[in-house]
Amino acid sequence: ARVLASVQRYFETCTTLGNANTAFYQVTGELWGRHQPFNPLPGFAPDMPYFCLRVPTGGGKTFLAASAVARVNTHLLRSDHSVVLWLVPSDAIREQTLKALRDPGHPYHQALKQAGAVTVMELDEAKAITRSTLDTSTVVIVSTVQAFRRDRTDGLKVYQSSGALMQHFDSLAPAQRDILLRDEDGTAPYSLANVLRMRRPFLIVDEAHNARTEISFATFERFNPSGVMELTATSDTEKVPSNVLHSVGAAELKAEQMIKLPVLLAAEPDWQQ
Repeated sequence: ARVLASVQRYFETCTTLGNANTAFYQVTGELWGRHQPFNPLPGFAPDMPYFCLRVPTGGGKTFLAASAVARVNTHLLRSDHSVVLWLVPSDAIREQTLKALRDPGHPYHQALKQAGAVTVMELDEAKAITRSTLDTSTVVIVSTVQAFRRDRTDGLKVYQSSGALMQHFDSLAPAQRDILLRDEDGTAPYSLANVLRMRRPFLIVDEAHNARTEISFATFERFNPSGVMELTATSDTEKVPSNVLHSVGAAELKAEQMIKLPVLLAAEPDWQQ
């Protein structure tokens, strides 16, 4: 609850001040008594909301991320719906996350539902996403960071024209057309990348310490995000320092009885033993 309160406070201050940089400096001072400098991501608008939640393994990072979506809509974007690009480090984690977020009985899904109507999909499904789906629900697209790299065949499809996406490009204003990604010949493809770029997705980067490379940052920048939230147990403090908004210590998890200890079992053939 304290972590989510910090996130909400940061969003509210970003909206009030209109500057994510100043908001981070002010909120960290309020929360911790120490004003922390804001480190903008290279290549992004310097005032784009960008922050990190540093939570130890077992501390509920995925639940926090799911719970944050409603706060993104209400307190940052001031919108009923949004697009959330949820990036994970591996296919195994992607499958686990998708399954949990889609399961109506799972706490992760129930946390997402705080945002109202929600559609959870994988990247292949998003390549044929309809305009009505984006207009009537908060869309959460779960993918690996690697799937958006241009040097991969599956990633390249994200940047190619698709007839299924043409509807998103009807009656665009000149300002909207100006921001579209373009091919080498200057044409703007009807691509998922451009659909996302127009919708300005909020990025959730799980296990963010695995995604802090120049290639990853360049990938993030293509989608013109409305904000970036990192989740990690080990934030970067040197090369591209993360903006740690809230840090949870292991002692706090222990106090909340959230420490997960292994149970080691051994077979004993003598039942009397």
